[in-house]
Amino acid sequence: IYVTDPEGRLVGRLPLVEMLMQPWSRPVAEVMEQDPHHVTPDLDQEQVAQFVRTHELITLPVVDGADRMVGVIHADDVHDVLEEEATEDIAQMAGTSEELGETSPFKVARARLPWLLVALCGQLGSVVLLEHFEGTLRSAVALSFFIPAIMAMGGNTGIQTSSVIVRGLATGEVNVYQVGRYLLRELVTSLMTGGLIASALFAVSMLLVGNWELASVLALSMVTVTIFAACVGTTIPLMLHRLGVDPALATGPFITTFNDVTAIVIYLGMATLLLSGITG
Repeated sequence: IYVTDPEGRLVGRLPLVEMLMQPWSRPVAEVMEQDPHHVTPDLDQEQVAQFVRTHELITLPVVDGADRMVGVIHADDVHDVLEEEATEDIAQMAGTSEELGETSPFKVARARLPWLLVALCGQLGSVVLLEHFEGTLRSAVALSFFIPAIMAMGGNTGIQTSSVIVRGLATGEVNVYQVGRYLLRELVTSLMTGGLIASALFAVSMLLVGNWELASVLALSMVTVTIFAACVGTTIPLMLHRLGVDPALATGPFITTFNDVTAIVIYLGMATLLLSGITG
């Protein structure tokens, strides 16, 4: 129960159980909790949902500029908002539209096409890079066997990392001003996962190709790509959030395409520099 003064201004909150336990003659002002949590009508619904979730509230009063109570938000409303925002974020992460029910194929295609074109441009950039490293690939054809694995791990690592950051920003668990903390965590995590994956890739490449120099380049490239992808997946959503752009846009096609291109540069660049005995 919320308490207002004669002008309708919010002055306190009175839990029902507390009220029933008090003598009927006792004034409400002596029992109520003063300065209860409240929000204003102009606050974004996602921020309101985060506020309710953070403070574990069942209801939340809404007041105008003069602190006059104009409404109450219930936990059920917050659940609907969180579901709606989650659906929207997932759609943006995938580069598509969240409206599926009666949406025409034309509208769905129009929503997806821009992101697919972004991905296409990125992959065309990969083609240009492969052409640039044609000499290296001709000298050591076995390098091309592992390009899909290097690109896939970079893209997957970036998606995993950015998805965690985007979710944390949506729920309020991630503080945008603590970039260094999250970068350090992802750096350690990617070093561990990248090291394990690189070890497996080293063993597989030795079985398939039997060249320890090439296997070493593969392993080193895998660790480097994984670390770089994790850093990109961490920093870009945080930067977009600081700029006022929805960080959900940072995942999906953009992160994957960016990491694909950088993975090729790292992998074939290292091969060109380190495999002189094979490619020379």
